[in-house]
Amino acid sequence: MKEGFTIETSPAHYLTRYQIYNREPHFGKGPATLLELIRQGHSLRSACQEIGMAYSKGWRLLKLAEEDLGFPLIEARKGGAHREGSTLTPQGEELLNRYLAFQKEANQLLDQLFQKHFSSSNSI
Repeated sequence: MKEGFTIETSPAHYLTRYQIYNREPHFGKGPATLLELIRQGHSLRSACQEIGMAYSKGWRLLKLAEEDLGFPLIEARKGGAHREGSTLTPQGEELLNRYLAFQKEANQLLDQLFQKHFSSSNSI
């Protein structure tokens, strides 16, 4: 590392992904977004439509995550006064809350590290 050399234009952004899993990385941004939208609108179909994803892909993403994690994330409700829809299971609700909290804290720490290593005042 040369002393006194600075990068004229430091990188302004970074990109990272968060996936949690047991055997295969099946729970990340996509399934988390679907669960958030299901929590708001009670429909997997409408959640998929809102993010431009095919229903079959959304269903498959959640099923793969459920298989890996070992518990159901959503439950379908059919018929009755409330018609069809989906709701998060208690385990799905807890997982989503923990994932979002983990993501928020990790982003805060990464922001600090990014500033430490790439702020314009750092020299290489």
